[in-house]
Amino acid sequence: PGDGDAWEVAKYAMKQTVFTVVTAREHLFWSHMLVSNIMTRTKTVSLPPTHPIRRLLTVFSFRTNYINNNARESLLPELSLVHRATALTFESLFELFESSYKSCNIFEPFVDQKISKDLKQMSDAGNFPMHSDGVAYYNVVRDFVREWLELAGDSAKDSYADAFYKELAAATKGMAYELPPLDTDDDRINALSQLIFVVTAYHELVGTVVDYTELPSHMGFRALNDGSLTTDLQSYLLTLALTASTGLRMPDLIGTFPNFFGKDGAPKWEIDVWSNFQTSLQQQSENVRDANKSRKYEFQHFDPAKMECAVSL
Repeated sequence: PGDGDAWEVAKYAMKQTVFTVVTAREHLFWSHMLVSNIMTRTKTVSLPPTHPIRRLLTVFSFRTNYINNNARESLLPELSLVHRATALTFESLFELFESSYKSCNIFEPFVDQKISKDLKQMSDAGNFPMHSDGVAYYNVVRDFVREWLELAGDSAKDSYADAFYKELAAATKGMAYELPPLDTDDDRINALSQLIFVVTAYHELVGTVVDYTELPSHMGFRALNDGSLTTDLQSYLLTLALTASTGLRMPDLIGTFPNFFGKDGAPKWEIDVWSNFQTSLQQQSENVRDANKSRKYEFQHFDPAKMECAVSL
């Protein structure tokens, strides 16, 4: 600070770096390639279609294979959108993806993730909504998962369920946070709740980029070395193409899904549990909107009314 133009250039370079890392790591790799992929694969491989855990996760994995296959083909390879838009060589981009796996803590329950004492005080005072709204939403999800599993009874604790939880934990080996064995009810509820949290709320947070990319002077993937405070035209246009693709939405999280819950021989209690979840989501949405009225800056990413039921691109 105080260095004039040099300080402005440094800030702009930092913004470009943050945007590149968050897009490649938190959004593309953690949300899509890891959590949503692992959730969808594990439930499909380990659980029969009528199993209560698979039915619990079905809405939250809607079209996930389609979305992630498109992401893999258009965003991961050499000369893909991400590679061409960034300033990185493909070898460097590969290293970023590799480090994203090793540093991944996204399977740790959001309410258990450590934050500094100062941030915790800000959250408790209502001045750090990314945390306080996130905790409140996570608790809504956890209550929903707990009720679902309790009503499912022993059918949610059978050999298929054991195989599912074992496979899920094994998929996190080598990450910064590895899931525990998932032998207790609480551990299982937290694991399922975190999966749902990531593909709905967390993906909304890290995947909503239009506010940052509408102008080349905001944020992007490259910073020029001539002191400019805008990205170059090629990277800007590629970033806009990527931004436009993220506008293809999945169904809203707040919805009844009348053709799924309790249908085709499924237990009727599914309808009641989902209805209770919807009521809690609507209340939490009202809580966020009320809190935003007194905030200096609105924070809408963890408003359930803004969320989709599964990852979109």
